[in-house]
Amino acid sequence: MAYADELAKLNRTKITLVEVDLDYCGLDYNVGLCTPDLALPVCYKTYKTCVMLQAFSSPPLYKTEFAPNKITKTYQFTSADQPAPGNGYRPYLKSYNLLTQEIKDTITVKNRVTIELYDDNNESDIDNDPYRSGRGHSSISVNGSYFKRLFARNPSYKHRSVRIYEGFTLCGVLTGTWQLRFSGKIENVLFEKSIVKIECIDDLKFMDESVMSTKTSAELAVDISHIQTTSIYVTVTTGMAASGYILIDDEIIAYSSLSSTLLVSVTRGMFGTLRAEHKIGAKITRVYHYEGNPFDIIEQLFIDTSIGYDSAALAELSGNQIYSGEPDLFALIISDTKRSDLFWELVEQMACRVWLNEEGYATIRRNIYYGEWPSYPTYISAQQIITDELNIIDGSTSIDWNEKNRYSRINFYSDLKIYNAKRALSANITDSATTIPVTSVEDLPTRGDVIIGSEIIRYSGLDLSGINLTGCVRGERSTTAAAHSAADSVYQGDLTGLKDIKTKKLL
Repeated sequence: MAYADELAKLNRTKITLVEVDLDYCGLDYNVGLCTPDLALPVCYKTYKTCVMLQAFSSPPLYKTEFAPNKITKTYQFTSADQPAPGNGYRPYLKSYNLLTQEIKDTITVKNRVTIELYDDNNESDIDNDPYRSGRGHSSISVNGSYFKRLFARNPSYKHRSVRIYEGFTLCGVLTGTWQLRFSGKIENVLFEKSIVKIECIDDLKFMDESVMSTKTSAELAVDISHIQTTSIYVTVTTGMAASGYILIDDEIIAYSSLSSTLLVSVTRGMFGTLRAEHKIGAKITRVYHYEGNPFDIIEQLFIDTSIGYDSAALAELSGNQIYSGEPDLFALIISDTKRSDLFWELVEQMACRVWLNEEGYATIRRNIYYGEWPSYPTYISAQQIITDELNIIDGSTSIDWNEKNRYSRINFYSDLKIYNAKRALSANITDSATTIPVTSVEDLPTRGDVIIGSEIIRYSGLDLSGINLTGCVRGERSTTAAAHSAADSVYQGDLTGLKDIKTKKLL
């Protein structure tokens, strides 16, 4: 039976559930990869207590040679004033305090919550000590209270997931389903006498902590020339995406896959950068690339940060005709950047508001005049007209043009330094031609971008027999497709000095 059905009943008791996810080792002691030189287990299946990472194991093993099979374990706590509605629930929850939301004229409201739980000093380790029965001590641990032991064995609790649910019980038995009320991450844990306080931030606030890390420990393992377009050997691939883009010196290179220490099927000189020689030992930076419909980029950022979201509303914003004809957005991230910087930039530019709804999912709405839409979105039944006379104290509103908000908070690159590639069109082309004849394809990558006049054109292949660029997509990066004449110059673009360009003013 659903939560809504139980809500309508009279003979039920409200109960709250708190779930906390902490790291856990999926290996079993002295089985498979876990082979310590100890007769009895001393670990608690957490990273902190892993005996395989201790110097006294034989032979000594260190973090670079062995790592636990890290999974998560969910600990469940229910209202202390109600019987636990089944096995696995601990009735320790004293209260939780969701801070009052202040409605502001900014793009969102972020939540914080404090959860208070009773800390039991006479509680066995039955659910967080998997090898309790073999330790030879009594069922009651003497090493502190339940939560002090739990968090001492899991000191890396920050940013681990927390959820709060509401439900109903009848005679101590759960009826219906749990309803999600809050989803977030642990920010801090405090102990006050017999109470433990878990301070949490919601998932939107957690986005401030999520960083697109561009630093890698990878370097070039061999020299590469400017014409090498097969594979590239690197020292390590740790921290690199399975496929994507990298930056070496001032050149962006695409690769389709990783194989050991090899970048496979590379494409040189991406996004208008200049193909160049690079020496062994050159540092490799990971590049994040976002391009397309801004609402699709917002959705990808939700996914990258593991935030649940209202997919139906976002899909409607993405596909509605109000966006038709507007240019796609383009961004390259080459230095460590918070995902929130890019996310809130897009939300602000698209005139949206984002918040977590009662079910704990991110909801997004656009502040526009819906009369411009061909039809109302499904999440509103009619257009609401707000006037000073009916809804606002007359004269109390004002307009504040905040010029500072016009500046991008992400790495946005718009300046192209053009160099002469000594090639030109060999025939006239129309504004819709997808095969473009040129005088030479020497030194061109198998796929990439060229510039003719003020138009950027992306091509996906080279026809060496006919000397053509094939699979062309016209009018890229908000340029306009146009007809061009024979002998018009064909350029490549060079985003020179990427490392020195930090912020551009948006037009």
